[in-house]
Amino acid sequence: MNPKTFISLITVLWSGACSSIVIPDKSLVIEKDMSIYYKNIGMKYIFYILIFCFPLSCNNTTSRLKPNSQSDIDTISITQGLKNQIEEFKLSDVVKEIEIIPLETCPKSIFKFIDNIIVTENDLFVNARISVLRFDRKTGLFINQIGSRGQGPEEFISCAGIGVNETLKNVYVFSSEDNRIQIYSFDGSFISSKQLLLKGKTTVGSQHEENRTYTFWGDKHMLRRMLPLSDGSKDFWSVQMQDTSGNILAKFYDPLNIGFEKEMRKKQIDGKNTVYYYWTEDSPVFNRYKNSVHFLFDSNDTIYKFNNQSYVLKPHYFLDCGVRPSVSSIRQLSKDRSFFDYTFVKNMWETKDYLFLLAEHDRYISLLRYDKVSKETVSIRAEGEIKNSPVMQILYREVPVPRFTNDLSGGLGFFPYFQNEHQWITMLDAEDLLEIDLNELEQDNLIFPNERDQLIQVLKRMKLDDNPIIMIATLK
Repeated sequence: MNPKTFISLITVLWSGACSSIVIPDKSLVIEKDMSIYYKNIGMKYIFYILIFCFPLSCNNTTSRLKPNSQSDIDTISITQGLKNQIEEFKLSDVVKEIEIIPLETCPKSIFKFIDNIIVTENDLFVNARISVLRFDRKTGLFINQIGSRGQGPEEFISCAGIGVNETLKNVYVFSSEDNRIQIYSFDGSFISSKQLLLKGKTTVGSQHEENRTYTFWGDKHMLRRMLPLSDGSKDFWSVQMQDTSGNILAKFYDPLNIGFEKEMRKKQIDGKNTVYYYWTEDSPVFNRYKNSVHFLFDSNDTIYKFNNQSYVLKPHYFLDCGVRPSVSSIRQLSKDRSFFDYTFVKNMWETKDYLFLLAEHDRYISLLRYDKVSKETVSIRAEGEIKNSPVMQILYREVPVPRFTNDLSGGLGFFPYFQNEHQWITMLDAEDLLEIDLNELEQDNLIFPNERDQLIQVLKRMKLDDNPIIMIATLK
């Protein structure tokens, strides 16, 4: 099919209000509003055709979203799953082993925030924003600090993400202010520094519990970022992968943004509307389970599977979330109250039998469980409220996350704040742990009574200003 015929076909299929969509090949332009796609589930396959026909390139490496056959794409009914509510999700359904690790509290190991935790065979590496702390995995004892905050050649301005190379015994610390990787040995000795991106280009990631700016996996440096509208960037990639020599392996772009480059650049220079009408996007969700790797772009309705050999993303799951709002309202920072009535999937976790999804809708956050075999979707949910921020006067959702019932070791519910290819990791603060009724915990009939007894002993010694307890759940 020649380009003119193809464009004519798509133009006929897509009817609606006119708005320019610029495909990465800048010579090809289609005049239609992409919000039509989000209002009609059946149009998603046309979108995949678009992405397939116009690959997204970086340097000499072509990285693109490729279409699957219709039979390869499973549709998950989020709307139906939200209606199919059950009482609880048990941790034992997906986890075979659990570790309880109280992190030692001493003058050198005290921290306020945890942005990420890296688990190795013998160690825990904690990204505490202003420092990286190494603890013994078995005992939780503090071993050493890695690097320090500063602007010297062996320091980092801030810790926007960490990675660990167990083979080389290296720790990578990424500083988003200068887009530089500082490399240290496990004992904290400085080794070298490497510039991953040009200085001045914004690589700020997510403000969620897990920092979604920098990850090291499979001998690759991976950067995920929100839209870089404050630095004048013309290249709006959402994911970039580099090898350890600094060669760019792949770039991926959020499909929702394709065709709206003009609008995004207008927001860059429109100083009057910087706060309330900012074109905004969170960094993508990245999930690993054994050899399976998935990406979910912010506020999209498709989960893509990553091929580690061809560096291609293929649609794997389509998320039926019901009616979609317009793209501009999705990307606008200041939301109307009606916007919160729409449903969006914000996170995902894969296990052997299930795919778990975190969805936001109205005053609720729901945790959904999709059965890979039966295709059934059920959910549990937590309720909160829609609030107005006192500083910026922007509406936001304040809701606690739903948690798994910990029927393995007992105590508080389990939520996987951090993850790797075979483990979920959570942190439990002393303030919350001290509210546990120890007498009731002692009477609970649990699958791992020894771990329950270990938890009880830890709680008996715990003080309010102690570091958190880390729980590592090994997946089936």
